[in-house]
Amino acid sequence: MGLSVAKWGGSSLSTQQKILEAQKVMAADGSRRVVVVSAAGTSEEHTIKLTDDCYALAAESDTAAMGLKVEAIIARYEAIYPGQNMDGIKKELESRLDVEFPTRALRTEAIAAWGDEAQAHLFAELSERIYADPANFLRVAEVRGRIAVLPESYDMMAKFFSDGEFVAPGFSGRTVDGIIRTLGRSGSDRTQMEIGAGLNADVCENFTDQLGVYTADPRLVENATLISEITYDEMRDLALGAGIIHAQALHPVKKKGIPVHVRSASEPNLEGTLVVYDRQADPDRAIVGAACKTGYCSVDISQDGMNDQVGVLADVTRVFKDQGISIEFPTSGIDDFSLVFHQDQLTGRAPLNTLYKALVKGGLLEMDDISFQDNMACVVVAGKGLVGRRGTLAEIMGTLGDTGINVRFVSQGPKERCIVMGTDADKGPLALRTLHAAYLE
Repeated sequence: MGLSVAKWGGSSLSTQQKILEAQKVMAADGSRRVVVVSAAGTSEEHTIKLTDDCYALAAESDTAAMGLKVEAIIARYEAIYPGQNMDGIKKELESRLDVEFPTRALRTEAIAAWGDEAQAHLFAELSERIYADPANFLRVAEVRGRIAVLPESYDMMAKFFSDGEFVAPGFSGRTVDGIIRTLGRSGSDRTQMEIGAGLNADVCENFTDQLGVYTADPRLVENATLISEITYDEMRDLALGAGIIHAQALHPVKKKGIPVHVRSASEPNLEGTLVVYDRQADPDRAIVGAACKTGYCSVDISQDGMNDQVGVLADVTRVFKDQGISIEFPTSGIDDFSLVFHQDQLTGRAPLNTLYKALVKGGLLEMDDISFQDNMACVVVAGKGLVGRRGTLAEIMGTLGDTGINVRFVSQGPKERCIVMGTDADKGPLALRTLHAAYLE
């Protein structure tokens, strides 16, 4: 018998009925020895994810209000797991509210991580499995502003998961000092893939509220269709959209060629989508999917003679690093370049003014060299069939131009497997639908 590391997302574990369905699917295949679960997601009754409730709890300073929030959070799990004892998980949540943490941010992470841990405790008890404490298998550290899973985790996994059936919480790991660190939004995908890689699993099954991966977000494109097979790289390129799997999560399984089977939690016998290392491309369909995401902006740098200067780009990106701003990608011309990033990273009072002052400090730039564009959408088309294909970019520009959509920038890497276009935010969904109709219908 092979080994599957399975994962259920929060929306697939948000009601008692869904919990019972997940338990049935899990029990139907003995290869699913390790299961990763997320905190309860949205449902008809609850429009807010439980993790977001936990973030709101962490931000609360009023004792009375804090108590009401705790009761409301526990009540959600009482409804999902009627008859099960909530004393243990409630005590742990209250402990994290009271204990002293090195920083307020670390306190917030610990409280946010509780949602996945509580789900795992309750689901393990219901299914008579072993609860897998992240302290026993996922060692993490902060590296360049993000949480990295350390190589020693794989030895820990091999030992801890060697015998038995387990339920593991997603979303968080532990530092060498035992500090709880979260892996970012949709971090339970990362937990699943790291365990899959660490145990050399035969497959990672990702059960979700969709039938699989679509050619575009079905909420934006009515005619989006299911993709039966897609590569890790194509999934990464399409991560701008409503990605089913966290963009960074696939790296560990890609290194080992472990396939990821994206399946429907409510209809688990359907084919779904298989994410693989490579596939045969359809010569008549170069593009496998398209995606769109709003909320982007760019800082544009222009200076006469810049192309003859050494280190300008390095100096500018160092300022972004110092400001804690992650750059999505750069675009460039002869004497100008742009750095595109998520505009929600501009926080605090007058963040643009602070960034501009940092860029002109020490004579690096003049104020007039800098401009800013906001409220943009990025639209991407991706597919391994794009590699070496002539005329595609010209076709796309003509198609969008005929629809009256102005493209503000274009980026295509040397691997040629995707094309990213920037446009006004209000035109992004239209651009997505236009390109989907032209190339995927």
